[in-house]
Amino acid sequence: MQPNWIKYYIKAHVTDCPDPSILSLEDSRIGAIFPKSTITRNGQEWLECNGQIVERSAYPLLFAAIGTRFGTGDGTSTFKLPTIITSTYIA
Repeated sequence: MQPNWIKYYIKAHVTDCPDPSILSLEDSRIGAIFPKSTITRNGQEWLECNGQIVERSAYPLLFAAIGTRFGTGDGTSTFKLPTIITSTYIA
């Protein structure tokens, strides 16, 4: 049986939320990591945790939250996202 890969995503941008009392999972703090199945919105709010290198200037709040914890990128203008790979078997 082939494994089913689960992708994880890290919160990269803040969503405008008119009423803070109704915050959902997607309104989580920057740097929060969740499996794809819990995320319904796509786009630049969430980035895949695949070890990619991204621009510090494109994601300044995310860089402030995680810094170079997962890699320095080029050391001056980029940083690395975490790499999270997991699989599960579905019978």
